[in-house]
Amino acid sequence: MIVYEHNGKGIHPPVTFNKAPDSIAPSRDINAVVVIQKMGKSYLKDDSAGFERFQNLFEKNYLKGEVKYELISETYNPVDKYKSGESKVRHLDYFVSGL
Repeated sequence: MIVYEHNGKGIHPPVTFNKAPDSIAPSRDINAVVVIQKMGKSYLKDDSAGFERFQNLFEKNYLKGEVKYELISETYNPVDKYKSGESKVRHLDYFVSGL
């Protein structure tokens, strides 16, 4: 997940959820990561009910204010990612929370 805006103000450069400031994401525990992963899996399976359930859970519990974010799918070999940062990113869709 990549965060682009918070309360109408752009974030330059955009940041991943894990690197977002506390003003945007006050709680970045492992449960948030699990919910993001479930959002992505539901999105890729065209499970709109499941996606909406996880999206609502995520936005309510892990984002603060109006946040424009992009859901991405990232795949990588852990060793390659550690050594070179190499990964494959698929851009899925943009969303705005807190509307």
